[in-house]
Amino acid sequence: LEFTAGIPGTVGGAVVMNAGASGAAMDGLVREITVMDTGGNLSRLPASALGFGYRTSNLQHSSLVVVEVVCEGVARDPALIRAGMVEKLALRRATQPLAHPSAGSVFKNPPGKAAGWLIEQAGGKGLQQGDARVSDVHANFIVNLGRATARDVEGLIRRVRQLVYERFGLLLTLEIQVLGED
Repeated sequence: LEFTAGIPGTVGGAVVMNAGASGAAMDGLVREITVMDTGGNLSRLPASALGFGYRTSNLQHSSLVVVEVVCEGVARDPALIRAGMVEKLALRRATQPLAHPSAGSVFKNPPGKAAGWLIEQAGGKGLQQGDARVSDVHANFIVNLGRATARDVEGLIRRVRQLVYERFGLLLTLEIQVLGED
């Protein structure tokens, strides 16, 4: 589980989006989950029923709430696990904009490409709308400089997508989940 160190969110949310880092993801750990439907009924689902993919699962398109997760890991020396977590956290501090609130990585990495690199090469690093800004530390993060609104962030997402499309012909796909009205 070391790869999860520093990933914001909940365990249930990590399963729903198949959160991952450093080449590992939740789909490699999850064996089964318990979910609750809108009627309060509980069901167990094996990992094979979750339709895991890169930063996605079938749960993203359902009203089910993850209430329990059974994971299977590899037994290791606790000191090695701690050292791995410390290493992951140090890497995050060095490469991610932790000084300002953000939702984490905004876009999925297209096959063989890094979204942050594409955004930076397209001229998106430092782009700002209202108090929402494409991070100067990592271009795949939009940070809140104080009073960013959802409208600011959504507008910035559209602008970044357009820049990358114009430069590379690639349409970036959101990794974050946008909730609420359009």
